[in-house]
Amino acid sequence: MLRFARVTVASAVIGSVCALVPGGLAAASDLDHPIVGMAATPDGKGYWEVASDGGVFAFGDAAFEGSMGGRHLNAPVVGMAATPDGKGYWEVASDGGVFNYGDAAVEGSMGGRHLNAPVVAMAATPDGKGYWEVASDGGVFNYGDAGFYGSTGNLTLNRPIVGMTTTPDGGGYWLVASDGGIFAYGDASFYGSAGARPLNKPVVGMAATADGGGYWLVASDGGIFAYGDANFYGSAGSLRLNKPVVGMAEAADSSGYWVAASDGGIFAFGDAAFEGSAADLPPPGPPRIALYGDSLGMEAGVYFSSLAQAAGASALEQTYGGLAPCDLLANMESDVTTWQPTAAVLEFSGDNFTPCMTGDPIGSPQYYAKYQTDIQTAIDIFRPYGTEVFLIGIPYNASSTQNQDVADLNQLYASVAAANPGVTYVDAGQAVMANGVFTWTLPCLPTEPCTGPSGTNVVRSPDGVHFCPDGDTTIEGYVAVCNVYSSGAFRFAQAMLDPALAS
Repeated sequence: MLRFARVTVASAVIGSVCALVPGGLAAASDLDHPIVGMAATPDGKGYWEVASDGGVFAFGDAAFEGSMGGRHLNAPVVGMAATPDGKGYWEVASDGGVFNYGDAAVEGSMGGRHLNAPVVAMAATPDGKGYWEVASDGGVFNYGDAGFYGSTGNLTLNRPIVGMTTTPDGGGYWLVASDGGIFAYGDASFYGSAGARPLNKPVVGMAATADGGGYWLVASDGGIFAYGDANFYGSAGSLRLNKPVVGMAEAADSSGYWVAASDGGIFAFGDAAFEGSAADLPPPGPPRIALYGDSLGMEAGVYFSSLAQAAGASALEQTYGGLAPCDLLANMESDVTTWQPTAAVLEFSGDNFTPCMTGDPIGSPQYYAKYQTDIQTAIDIFRPYGTEVFLIGIPYNASSTQNQDVADLNQLYASVAAANPGVTYVDAGQAVMANGVFTWTLPCLPTEPCTGPSGTNVVRSPDGVHFCPDGDTTIEGYVAVCNVYSSGAFRFAQAMLDPALAS
C-alpha cells in the first residue's frame, strides 16, 4: 500500500531550505541543494536523507550525528551509507572523498586522487569496518575489510553506473547502470535486469533483500523493478512527481522500501513506515516555538512570548488551566501544518478534570497510562514533521502529599523522552525550587526587578502551586497575567524556552 506525504518543519537535522509546502497546501518548496541519496536504520524505524552539499536530514529513530552541510566541499556529495548499528554514517563525494560521523570510521578514500570517472555511490560492509565506492564507469574502490570482487572499469558500458548494493555477508556486490543493466560480482547472484527493456526514465539506484536473494531497481520517475525474491509493493511510477526520484532504501525485513526524490519527498511502500521527509522543511528564519500546557504554562505564557521575541523567535501559546494532553491533540494536529512549529514545548502538571481524561483518579495506574499514551500521541503528531519536542518537568507543590504525583509525572516524561529520538526532557521545575526542594522565595536574578524581602523574589502563589505572588491573575486569551511581577512565571518560562531556542 502506498503511503506518501510531503511534510513540514525541521527535525534535528542540518541542511538549508528556502521554502516549504505543508501537507495539503498549495505552496511548493525547494531545498537549497537537492537530495542525492538516503539510508535506513537497521530496525527500519527511521532513515536519513543526504543533500549534495552534505546536509543530512534524520527522521524516525535515525539520529543526526553531523554533516558537511554549510562547509566547503571540493566536489558535491553523491550518496551515503549507514553503519550496521545505525549509530553513524558516511557521506561520499563525486571526487571520492569520504566524510564520517558517529561510529563510522574512515578507512580511506579516493579524495585527492585521479579518477577516470566520478564516484556515484557507496556501500558499507556488514560489520561496518569497510566500504566500497563505485564510479560511473563501474570502477570499484574498496577500503577496510571490503573485498574487491570485480568491476566494469575496463568495460565499455551502454549506460553509466548509477548505484550499488552488497550481499548480506559482504562477499559480493551488484552494480546497476542507468539503463537497468545489472553486474554481479563475488557471491552476488544475477536475478535479472531491465537492461534489455525500454524504460520511461533512467534507473537511479537499487537495494537488495535481506537474504541477498533478490533486489529492486528504482527509476527517476519512481518506477520499481523487482527481481529474485524481492517482492513488488508499489511504486511512484504512476504519480506526477514534483522532482525526480534519486534513490531508495529497503525495510529491515525486506517487506517494503522507501524511495527519495531530489526535493526530499519520501514515498513509503509495503511495511516501510513514513517517518517524515525533507521535502517541506520550514524556510530559514526565526524559530517558531509552540507551548502547550495547563495553568502553569498559562501563567508563564506572557514571559514565554516576550523572551522568545527578544531572542528573535516567534511563540504560539495553547494553554489553559485544568487541561490535560488529550485536550490539545487536535490543536497540535492543526498547528503542525498551519503554524509549522520548529519546536513544541509540552507542559502538563497532572489534571484529570476534562472529559477526555475519562475520570481516572490522579495517581492511579490508569491515569498515568492515559498521560503516557497521550504524550506519545502528541510526539507522533509532530514526528513526521520534524518538530523537536520538549517534555517539561514540573515543580513540587507546597503540599508534600501532592508531590508523589509530581515526581511520578516527571519520571514518566523523562522515560518517554528517552525512548523517543528528537524528544528532550527539560526539568524546568528546578528553576523555581531550591536545590530540588519547594521554596516560596529565591534570590533575585540580575535581569529582573527585585520585589521581595531581603534581595529575594516570591516565586510561588499563596496556593503553593502556581507562580503569581499574590495569586491575582487575569486571563487574557491563552495566558494568565499576574497583576504584579511574577518571578516564578518568568523563571519557569525561561527554563522551558531556552532548550527550544538552542535546538
